[in-house]
Amino acid sequence: MFEGLIGLPVFAGGLSGLPILIGPSGGYLFGFLPSTFLAGFLMERGLARNIFTTFIVASLATMMIFCFGFLHLSALTGSQQAYQFGVKPFLLIELIKLIVVSFIAQFAWKK
Repeated sequence: MFEGLIGLPVFAGGLSGLPILIGPSGGYLFGFLPSTFLAGFLMERGLARNIFTTFIVASLATMMIFCFGFLHLSALTGSQQAYQFGVKPFLLIELIKLIVVSFIAQFAWKK
């Protein structure tokens, strides 16, 4: 996020700068910070060692991103618009990604 803030084109579409961080997608970007800590914390404690628990941990991290994004977008557009355009269109694809990552993660752990 710091790289994008100082002007490096690291955000979607090669964008950068403060307007991206305070714009409609800013909450989602900020949500990645605590979600990575949450996922790492839970995984280090062995809560993501099988497909089911990996799915739960990944779901919690994803929900955190959505919460930050939804709250920020709600402040800009109202809660109905935020849900309609910032949450609802992504629910199915996120579920699919969570299922896929839960299976793939099983091969990433050292045995």
